[in-house]
Amino acid sequence: MPQEVYRALETARETPNLTNLRAALARVDAAAQRCEETEPDPVACEEAFSLAANLSGQVYAERAIVDRRYARAIAIAERKYGDIHEIPVQLHRRYGLYLAQIGEADEAEDRLLLVLQRSQEMGLRDVLVARGDLAAVLNALGRSEDAEAYLAPALEAVAEGDWRWNPIAISLKTTAAAIAAMQGQHDEAASIYAETCVAMYRMLGDNGGVATCSLNWGMSLIETGDLERAEAVLIIATRAHDRLFGPTHTNALLARAQAAQVLSLRGKTAAAEALFARNRSQLADDPSATPAEFRTRLLMLDAQNLLRARRSLPLARQLLIHAQQSALDALVQIGDFDALAQRSLDGARPAFLLHVKTSWELAKR
Repeated sequence: MPQEVYRALETARETPNLTNLRAALARVDAAAQRCEETEPDPVACEEAFSLAANLSGQVYAERAIVDRRYARAIAIAERKYGDIHEIPVQLHRRYGLYLAQIGEADEAEDRLLLVLQRSQEMGLRDVLVARGDLAAVLNALGRSEDAEAYLAPALEAVAEGDWRWNPIAISLKTTAAAIAAMQGQHDEAASIYAETCVAMYRMLGDNGGVATCSLNWGMSLIETGDLERAEAVLIIATRAHDRLFGPTHTNALLARAQAAQVLSLRGKTAAAEALFARNRSQLADDPSATPAEFRTRLLMLDAQNLLRARRSLPLARQLLIHAQQSALDALVQIGDFDALAQRSLDGARPAFLLHVKTSWELAKR
């Protein structure tokens, strides 16, 4: 492929915001089209097809487009390498993770089970990664017990030796922390995150995985009531996400909102409002760039801050109206009423109740 494609991909890797990812996808699509027009055998276009599929999922392209691109990329990769090979298995893996992200729980699980099955013929490392993926996805869908069942053999396999210098072991233990948090065991989750985030930083340096780990650690610390430590961790996470992903990335918005929440809880109202106002502005600029379920969460945190300080109740009511609508948007996008839909509904319920309360407060004035 032309060098400008690789330069665009490098920019997207360094700062993976939607603008850079879409720019990279446009160049990859152009290269894929040129390849199809000039190469008699589509196998020659395997790299471009694979990149186009993966990037389409990352930029929230229409489901039908992503499906077609993954089907094409997987068919070509399996023709070139066979079924049991890292490249086609990685395509199945990324497709499964994409399906989980958009709420297609059953399809995602089936795809990732296929990855686990094929990984068993490839090696222990691939099996561990596949088990970790399944555990993370099922946990995010509210199936923490199933997630534990997939994760337990993987954790046992890495129990020997110093896990702090094993990137796969660090990832698996981080998933164990997420499962603990999902089950309400926030002290355990915060304790595990404290170890894995530090180990990840020592091994990998300043990267996206460390930033995300710090975000999850900070949120667990809020749940334990350790607000002072949560503030320090979340400020670091916010700055890291801004620097590594760009200020409009989903996790950058969430990190900023969580940092603002803990500042608000600690009585640092002006600092909290500055962060919430920044999120408000960026959501208003391009609402569609942020998934609906995340918009609900961000708007709720913002409104709760205003209600806590009993300030700007009309703005709080408006934010809650938008939060309810975003929750409904998320439900519409999911389709079947599964665990992910239930999670969106759970997000809509407090937004509705707070909206009623805020309207009542305003009516009394």
